[in-house]
Amino acid sequence: MEEAHAFQALLDRGWTREDLAQKMGFKQPWRIEWRTSLLNLSPEYQVMAARNELVPAQAYHASTLPKELQPVFVRRSFQPASTTSRLAGRWHGACFWPASRRRSSPSRK
Repeated sequence: MEEAHAFQALLDRGWTREDLAQKMGFKQPWRIEWRTSLLNLSPEYQVMAARNELVPAQAYHASTLPKELQPVFVRRSFQPASTTSRLAGRWHGACFWPASRRRSSPSRK
């Protein structure tokens, strides 16, 4: 979280994501966005992310959701046999796409 706050402070001073990524040695500017997006987490999840109780992918995907959906996502992401990316895809589909545009997943037997 310290890194997220530091990156955001530099972005607020006029740095671009590309410049900051290059200065930090990242080849991909999206890494800066992933870290600064953690500031969108609810305070309790920011603490969990700082304590490494949430893996980076969980924290990032939770940060892209509205605060009222973050608790549900985090709770479900700790369920066995769920992968964060698959779960995040389902949540984004359910939250941001109208029902008529959602893809249904094939049933598993």
